Amino acid sequence: MERSAITRSGEGPLHQALRAELEASRQAFHALLATLAPADWTRPSLNPAWTIGEVLWHIAGYLFLIPQQLVWLQTGTFPDQSQRSADELNRGNVQQTRAGAKAQTLISIAQAYEEGHALTLAALRRVRDDEWPIGVRMADMGPTFTGEYRTIETLFRYHARHFAEHAAQIPRGSIPMNEAEYVAGNPPFTGTDGMVVVSGCSGAGKSTLLAELALRGYLVHPEPGRQIVKEQLHLGGDGLPWENPLKFAELCVSRALFFYNTAMPIGKPAIFDRSIVDNIAGIERLGLPLPHYLSVALQRYRYARRVFMTPPWKELFSADTERRHSFGDAEAEFAGLLKSYAANGYEVVLIPKGTPAERASFLERQLGF
Repeated sequence: MERSAITRSGEGPLHQALRAELEASRQAFHALLATLAPADWTRPSLNPAWTIGEVLWHIAGYLFLIPQQLVWLQTGTFPDQSQRSADELNRGNVQQTRAGAKAQTLISIAQAYEEGHALTLAALRRVRDDEWPIGVRMADMGPTFTGEYRTIETLFRYHARHFAEHAAQIPRGSIPMNEAEYVAGNPPFTGTDGMVVVSGCSGAGKSTLLAELALRGYLVHPEPGRQIVKEQLHLGGDGLPWENPLKFAELCVSRALFFYNTAMPIGKPAIFDRSIVDNIAGIERLGLPLPHYLSVALQRYRYARRVFMTPPWKELFSADTERRHSFGDAEAEFAGLLKSYAANGYEVVLIPKGTPAERASFLERQLGF
């Protein structure tokens, strides 16, 4: 096919969009590595076939396949694997991944990813604008990989999807083991749509909604207030909302910042059960002086612009050991939260009443999942 001024390689808008996708995956991969310790390499993943290290190599290894598959697509020489069964293809995939991972460590995998990323960018520059639709029907590899027609465009786009699928198989939620890897403010994700807050009225079904989201594969960071109350009661401390509300709020903010700093919204958003806005709003409602560092936290720790809130639901409300206020108090708290989130530049989306499954589906539709 003859090149022209219109079809020169590496210059079109799709090239730019794909570079941005690849860079976002690259940053997310390194952020994921920062949550792991060398000992995690041989720990089991959530994929029964592979360890954490093998999953990481499988993610990085795809970058080395892109340049070769690009040549096959451009030249019409993509190997025909239609005669091989899905089981045979999957067994080969598992074995190749295990073999490749043996030569890697948590330290070397970062460099391997960089090498694969550079090769993929070089391959991207070799694609002409008129080549994007060139493709081939891929062999079926089971119910999650059936009937794919892989074009040159989807060859590059598949990396983000592939990364998200397998990153979700790496147990997360633990703190970075190296102090140098703990970065305040979580720069790759601050203020992005990956940092989603679910807040609202006490006793309005928020916890059951979040439990349903967790079952659907979302990483849900628990409500700091509940944890702090349990800990203070266990220790006989006074950092409780009914004894020392300012101390309680500061403890909650500190815990919320920890959850924020260690969040990994890869593939799906990270879900936060309340945020620092909730805790600081409590201080303001009581008319207590707001420490300066908390005002700074509101500016530097930004969540997704839209915040989802459960409105008051009297039929569901009940007090317990950790929730000692009345429904009227809960309604007043909710009204204050609405004002605080709006004042801090967030858009509030009310979650309709319904079953936990119905509410989770509403939230997923809003998030685009």
